[in-house]
Amino acid sequence: MLSNNDVDMVYELYSDFKITRIEVKRMINSNASKRTGREVIITNY
Repeated sequence: MLSNNDVDMVYELYSDFKITRIEVKRMINSNASKRTGREVIITNY
């Protein structure tokens, strides 16, 4: 299991694995309303 940013390259590299998108909170941004993002969880099971 691993996690990474939700970018096209991740989908290309791990196309044979199960990829689940999740919404995450970021702590680094000067604007508190923009402290969100997307990551993916990649598993082989």
